[in-house]
This record gives sequence, C-alpha cells and structure tokens, in this order.
Amino acid sequence: MKKKYIDFRKERHFGEVFTATFSFLNQNIKPLGKALMLYAGPFILMAGIATALVQSSVFDLQADLYQNNMGQYNDPFEWMYSFFFYYAFIMIFYVIGYTMIIGVLYSYITLYVEEGMDNFTLDDVRKRAFSNFFKIIGTNLVIGFIIALGFVMCCVPGIYLSTSLSLILIIIFSERKGFGDAFSRSFRITKKQWWWTLLLIIVTNGIIGAVSYVLSLPQAIISGIITFSSLDGGINSTTQIVYMFLSVLQAFLNSLLYIVPFTSYAFHYYSLVEKTESPALLEKINNIGTEDE
Repeated sequence: MKKKYIDFRKERHFGEVFTATFSFLNQNIKPLGKALMLYAGPFILMAGIATALVQSSVFDLQADLYQNNMGQYNDPFEWMYSFFFYYAFIMIFYVIGYTMIIGVLYSYITLYVEEGMDNFTLDDVRKRAFSNFFKIIGTNLVIGFIIALGFVMCCVPGIYLSTSLSLILIIIFSERKGFGDAFSRSFRITKKQWWWTLLLIIVTNGIIGAVSYVLSLPQAIISGIITFSSLDGGINSTTQIVYMFLSVLQAFLNSLLYIVPFTSYAFHYYSLVEKTESPALLEKINNIGTEDE
C-alpha cells in the first residue's frame, strides 16, 4: 500500500494534532528510527551503560555495608570521586544524545515538509542535524536557565515561560532563525493559543511519563530482588547482569520516547502558523496565478 503524504502545513484541532503525530511516526518509523539509531543511539547507549555501571557499584556498596565489609574502602572519598566522574560522563552523553534526538527529528520533519516524502536521504538529515548541533545545545541551556529562574521566582512564571518557549526549536529549524528571533517568534505564535499549548505539553509528557513508568517496572522488581539478596549476604551475579541490561534498555527507550512530544510540538507549530498567517494557502494562490500566466 502506497504511503500517503501527511501535510504538516494545515490547521489542526487539539485531537487532530495527536492523530497526526502518531500517524506520522507510524508512517516514518523505519527511516526516522534508522536515523535516530545511527546518529543519536550510540550516545544514549553509552549513557545507559554508564548509568548501569554506577547502579551496579551502588548495589555492591550496599551489600558490603550490610555485611560490615567496608574495610576495602580505605579512602571514603575515593568512591565518591568515582561516582561523580561517572555521573559527569553520564550527563555529557545524555546531553549529546538528547541534542541529537531533537536535531535528527526536526531535521527529518523540516526536510519532509520542504522536499516531500521520500525525496531526501539520511545523509541530508545528518548534515542538517549536525549543522544545528551547537545551536540546539545553546538554546536549551539559555531557555533552561530562564525557565528555571521563572520557577525559582514563582511557579507561575516558570509555567508561562516553558509553555511560551516550547516551539523555539522547531522555529529555529523550520524558519532558519537565530536564537533572538526564534525566542520572540515563539512567544508571538503561542500567545493566542497559550492554554492549548500548555494542555498539549501536559498530555504528551503525561503519556511519556506513564509509558516510562511501565517500562521501569521490570527494573524496579529486579532492584528489589537485589536489595533483599544483599541483606541475605550476597548478590546473584546473573540477577545483577539482568538488572544492568534492563537499565540500559530502559534508558535507551525512555530517551527515544521524547520524539512523541517533540513531533506533536512540530504539528502544533505548523497549525498555529496556518491559523495566523496561512502561508500554505497563499502559496497555493500564488501557484494558481503562476499557472494562469
């Protein structure tokens, strides 16, 4: 069955945004998934492995504590230094992986809109994603600081700012704008549909939270087994390996789940632009005029 092109540049109601989001992801799961695995996957995988190693070290320390076997820790700060080193390593790779997920997804979406379905390659996606890599990191750092400051001042400013700036990254990719222009543009676009934008953020992240919780259940069960095993005098190595595998898998899947809210933000952005500016309609009118000539 031939795939049908999904038009981003059209007005959509709240429910239609969700329908379009899952239809698009279902339609493009293979090429988009391949791009994410190639360019974001290795960084997320490294972060997941480092996370699993840290958790394994915590379980070993917990077992030694219960068994009064703390003599091997001559320097109490040595373990802490190792922990913070691993934590820094984890954060670096998560930041890179998260950045690449956004870069690959929005590069794929904007190429899909501009070039049409199946009219671009994974290399095109890679080039656009990498060319915007530092712009994504810089934007996230600045808006993260601004939003955090808003929450410190009071919860309401934080919510307002996080909602108003939710479309800044898709604007940067779609309109090729710098940070300052994209910043003000995001405020203008979301202004008349602010409550719907907030609801979209709550619902999409709620879905991700629920799915993440379900994915974490096997790991939580194994964690409980390991904890009780440490009380009985030892941790089964097989159980610990299974836990580490589940930890890596969960970290990987949880990171990839964020393509759902970010895709919905893209559909919401194009919908808001059509409602306020109707660029697609104007383009069709211009094309008709050109054909008549």
